[in-house]
Amino acid sequence: MDELAKCERVEMPRIPAPFWPEGEEKAREWLETDEKVRKLRSMGAWSDLNDRIAGFSPYFRSVEHSAQIKGSLLTRREKAFKEGRINLLSCSTTMEMGVDIGGLSAVAMNNVPPHPANFLQRAGRAGRRGETSALSFTLCKSTPQGEAVFNNPLWAFTTALSVPQVALQSGRIIQRHVNALSLTQFLVQNTNDEVFKLNCGWFFNTDEAEMRSSPSLRFQEWCREGMAESQLKQNVDWLCHGSSLAGIPADQLLTESAMAMERLAGLWKEEYSALEANLEEVKTRQGNSRPEKAIRMQLERLEKEYLLAELATRGFLPGYGFPTGVVSLLTSTMETIGRNTTQQREDNRVLSRGSPSRPIAQALRDYAPGTDTTLDGRVYRSAGVTLNWHLPAAIEGGQEIQALRWVWRCHECGGTGTRPYRPEQCPHCGENDPEKLSRNEYLEPAGFAVDIRDKTHGNVNTQQYLPVRDPLISVQGAVWMSLPNPTLGHYRSTGNGHIFHRSDGLHGLGYSLCLRCGRSESLGYDGNHPRTMDGHKRLRGGRDNDREQHCPGVTTHP
Repeated sequence: MDELAKCERVEMPRIPAPFWPEGEEKAREWLETDEKVRKLRSMGAWSDLNDRIAGFSPYFRSVEHSAQIKGSLLTRREKAFKEGRINLLSCSTTMEMGVDIGGLSAVAMNNVPPHPANFLQRAGRAGRRGETSALSFTLCKSTPQGEAVFNNPLWAFTTALSVPQVALQSGRIIQRHVNALSLTQFLVQNTNDEVFKLNCGWFFNTDEAEMRSSPSLRFQEWCREGMAESQLKQNVDWLCHGSSLAGIPADQLLTESAMAMERLAGLWKEEYSALEANLEEVKTRQGNSRPEKAIRMQLERLEKEYLLAELATRGFLPGYGFPTGVVSLLTSTMETIGRNTTQQREDNRVLSRGSPSRPIAQALRDYAPGTDTTLDGRVYRSAGVTLNWHLPAAIEGGQEIQALRWVWRCHECGGTGTRPYRPEQCPHCGENDPEKLSRNEYLEPAGFAVDIRDKTHGNVNTQQYLPVRDPLISVQGAVWMSLPNPTLGHYRSTGNGHIFHRSDGLHGLGYSLCLRCGRSESLGYDGNHPRTMDGHKRLRGGRDNDREQHCPGVTTHP
């Protein structure tokens, strides 16, 4: 063993001249003939990496540039790229949004953009700053879109770009603009602060110091009790002119705004109260345990989230193409809690409350418990869901939890839907045969989280993914229509369809879920409860600075 552990002193070679002024050929000749290099190579102490360093070879220094990265870090990376200290950026589609990163010599796309305008926007970034040469190339995958573009490389240059149209048939979208108009007027009258800097804590929480109700509650009263000025009502009428909401009295539309705000404020307060209850549950005398810090960090982010961003994400304000129904993946762990955090950039709509986020339909695929997610070169494994309720200790089962619902699918009529209770028969056709009517309990998660004790790693080659399930789609009541050539098939459509996105675990049999802490794991291939859930520790940290042995929660199998 001593011989195996023995170190040998070696003499490193010295490069004849810095930067090889006589050219690359001289560098290659030296690397092949120098005796010290040859000896080290035979010992395994000189690799191709040493060759590249000694030969001063060109290199790529690459970093990720996407909306999943915190704003302060993005700004530093953009500055380093402009200065040449970084020369390769791996970007998401947010690079289309006009971020200035200086001159580019090449743009590579790993798939065909969905629209010619997207392609031209991305490809056009190369060669804008007077570069002597510029290149853009695209990988065409084996998809209908990819193969069509591969066969027609001039697709983006010959396809006519359609003029965008404004459709006024959607009452939901028009109502969101009414919400925006009324909220703007209310904020102008009730605050002197810059609207874009307002946060959720100010808007939703009660001001106990001044003994005043929260601005969100005052806004609801303002809309319902006719406090709005007559000019605003005229503007509402003008806004709805020619739309599906034309002719509806402004007072009724303002009442709809109040009702929408009431629902949204209730959801926000539920999440805030649940975090406060969780904080109280893991509270220590010193008040500085890591579980406490983790929850306080969530509370702070919830309070400091930009108000307008939250209202748009929740569907109260117009989203202008940005996704709604967004949920986050909490990635803070014991080893990261306490590090300096900075406020995200105002233009970053993919980070929610300081955490990476996705529309819930996509999050069910990317963040479902058991999946691995790579963020800036580090791999995080989702270990459960964040719960937006506080489970009383007296509850011994999941039947009383209102967030648990039932989804049903009728194989007789093709109908599907959700109910707060287990349906005994198909609500559409009355079918009650268990072989033809499938019913499953489910939970709509408020978000996802990694285990607070988890240690991230950089091995992106062994990531775990869960099978993607097709959504349940129902257009019940729509009439079947034949295609122009009936032999090719038929179709039906409706404006009131139902799409249910889902994830049912690694084996397609569902999950085991702790209703106390949110920890969740896929049921076994035989449908049995996973043993790792027995005696588990709280997902986001336990009592007594995480010295608590077991989570006191109960589990269910939605």
